[in-house]
Amino acid sequence: MSRFLIAAATAALALAMAGAGAQAAGDGGYPSGLTYSNGMLYGTTEIGGANQVGAVFQITTQGVETVLYSFAGRADGRNPYAGLLPVDGVLYGSTAFGGGDGCRYGLNSPIGCGTVFQITTAGVETVLYRFQGGPDGATPTGALTRMGANLYGVTQQGGLSNCESKYIKGCGTTFEITPAGGKTILHTFQGGPDGANPYAGLVRLGQTLYGTTEYGGAGPCHSKQVEGCGTVYQISSAGESVLYRFEGPAEGSWPVSSLAVGDGNLFGTASQSGKRCKPWKYGCGTVFKVTVAGAETTLHEFKGGADGAIPGAGLTKIGGAYYGTTSYGGTGCGGDVGCGTIFEITPQGHKRVLHNFLGGADGEFPSNNLTDVGGILYGTTRYGGGTGCYNGCGVVFEITPAGSYTALYSFQGP
Repeated sequence: MSRFLIAAATAALALAMAGAGAQAAGDGGYPSGLTYSNGMLYGTTEIGGANQVGAVFQITTQGVETVLYSFAGRADGRNPYAGLLPVDGVLYGSTAFGGGDGCRYGLNSPIGCGTVFQITTAGVETVLYRFQGGPDGATPTGALTRMGANLYGVTQQGGLSNCESKYIKGCGTTFEITPAGGKTILHTFQGGPDGANPYAGLVRLGQTLYGTTEYGGAGPCHSKQVEGCGTVYQISSAGESVLYRFEGPAEGSWPVSSLAVGDGNLFGTASQSGKRCKPWKYGCGTVFKVTVAGAETTLHEFKGGADGAIPGAGLTKIGGAYYGTTSYGGTGCGGDVGCGTIFEITPQGHKRVLHNFLGGADGEFPSNNLTDVGGILYGTTRYGGGTGCYNGCGVVFEITPAGSYTALYSFQGP
């Protein structure tokens, strides 16, 4: 289970269970990335809503927010981590937990293995599929993508493989699902050279899908780690194959973000490795390019401090540049850790910081992809904003490629 997801799940589930029965109405907390459809931005919150286990929200580009749906926490799912996919006026998404009675995750009662759902812009939710753990996977955390009429996604755990965890077995799966809810497993990750635990969703280039696994790949990572540094993989009609296996230090390790497509190549971030930097034991992360033939180039090694550290989100292309965030670093909060940054980087590796998060109402810990709406970028921070959650409930913001930043909305929590 991802280091990112373990921390998030512990906080979210503890808060939700502590508040069970209170039924406190709220706008949610810990927002996902945003998607744009028909003049509106849409997203999910990991916690909050009427039942404190997550919600779907709509927000205008001026910052007017409306809760469309509050998850009940059982059959309809709970704790959505990923953003939404708009298709013909309907939104598709997943919840990391809920849906059934399996997957206990160390708690005294089962909380379910996750769901895939659709929701109308009027707030009518329908569950398309409930994961059972075991062969069909568990814990879908990445956003869905579309190819043809069908949807494609990943589960971070489950599948019939040898990966062990104190939560459930399995290295994760990739799957295809029809709009009617028919599901097919495309690949079951085996760990080791094949990769393990895909955290982020898939992207499409032609008729091939590409993604990353956080673990697995080329053997031990950072000497004391045995699960590998992660991979970039592809899925086509011929099946799954690994394009690149990260080996740590200069190349990066543990990619937890989706890839971006540009000029026939794949661009992404690795959450750690690169240059050693205080206080991160295994480095501050990298930006990389991988060709469809599997050749990797490291474009930037984050240095921490003012340069940023630990990129937990992928990149968004506007024109000839890419835009992303680091979850830590920057000059906004002082000390070695920092509250995160927004940066621009060219395909040649020229990088500049556009914004240093200040915490509080300005936001803190950006960890989701940015969304391009007519040349303006919209995004979220996990923390900062309203004080109804641990370390703040999150912020929705906009930023121009020139660096003009506005915090649009602060979530208030359950």
